[in-house]
Amino acid sequence: VLMAVHFAMSANVSYTWDWKRDAGTRAMVDDLAAVINAERPPGSRVVLGVEPGYSAAAAFYTQKCRTATIEMDTIPSPRAVDFLYVDERNAGTLNVIKRYPLASSVLARPDRPR
Repeated sequence: VLMAVHFAMSANVSYTWDWKRDAGTRAMVDDLAAVINAERPPGSRVVLGVEPGYSAAAAFYTQKCRTATIEMDTIPSPRAVDFLYVDERNAGTLNVIKRYPLASSVLARPDRPR
């Protein structure tokens, strides 16, 4: 009985400790698609720069996205990126669009020189 109670109290079906950094990636791609569709004409392509720790899950979810065309590059990227998905500690002067506290990450726009 004690084992069953312990399991019920500690079971986690949302994410595991190993994949905690990926917990916000699906929501981030959905949020990015909404931003793209609100701000850009249909068929627009954007480049999403992603930190290496988030790249595997981001590549998966950007490929599955059917509502926007998102090309993903691991940063540093050889081409200009339109949006960034980075650890919140590395957000610095970026223009943060949304935070994902569980994964400690942010979706942001690069800080462009004015």
